[in-house]
Amino acid sequence: MKTRYSMTPQQKKRLEKIARKIVIQSPEHANNIVDYFKIIIEAVDNEFVEDARPTRDAFLTELLARAIEERTTSVDLPTKVYSRDGTEVGIPTGDTHPCSMESCRGTCITVRWKDDSLTYPCSKGMDWKRDGSAKII
Repeated sequence: MKTRYSMTPQQKKRLEKIARKIVIQSPEHANNIVDYFKIIIEAVDNEFVEDARPTRDAFLTELLARAIEERTTSVDLPTKVYSRDGTEVGIPTGDTHPCSMESCRGTCITVRWKDDSLTYPCSKGMDWKRDGSAKII
């Protein structure tokens, strides 16, 4: 029987804290990130000893690509969206889809306005505010 293991929220928070320190911009940040990756690679090598190195490397490459894909296809939704002129306020419905504009890597967010109409502004065409809202630019 295989053991199932999921990272606890506390473990994830500790790793996030460590990662934030590692990536602080400095003359050493690139080396720090490489060292962090090496630690993960070594842990995978030690855990999956039955697999050949090329298999483990392919596995890690696939997981890194998946992590990057998840980062680029997900977007935090704004709490509210202001129109271009700032006079109207819309509420995101929660629905999103990738922007169809060529070479854009943004996410279109479905927004319902006061008159019940829907629009689909791209996350790359918004000015994001500290309070969690966004304004269409």
